[in-house]
Amino acid sequence: MSFLLRRVTLFGLSQSKQKISLCINREFCQRAYVERSINQVTLLGRAGMDPQLRGSNNTVSVFTLATNTTFKQHDQAFKQKTQWHKIAVFKPHLQELINNYLKK
Repeated sequence: MSFLLRRVTLFGLSQSKQKISLCINREFCQRAYVERSINQVTLLGRAGMDPQLRGSNNTVSVFTLATNTTFKQHDQAFKQKTQWHKIAVFKPHLQELINNYLKK
C-alpha cells in the first residue's frame, strides 16, 4: 500500500528554532520543532521504499520519494515525468516518526 507524503518541510542549520507541521498521511499530522534557515523545500509525492536505518552511532533514516510533473508537448499531448529524490533524516524524533508511519 502506498501512502501519499502530504507535506515535508526541510530546513538547513541555524541557531533559532521554528515549529512546523509534518504530515505523513491524512490521518497523522505531527507538530515538530526544527531549525530555521533560508533553505526550505516542500515535496509532495509517493514513498518509493520503506525507510531504512543506516549507521551505527549516528543513525540516518533513508527513503526515496517520487514526484510527478505533467506538461504539454509541442504536439498538444500531455506527458508525465517522474523524478526520484533520496531523502535522509538525521534528527532522532523525526526518524522515529518516519520509521513508524511511512510505508511504501
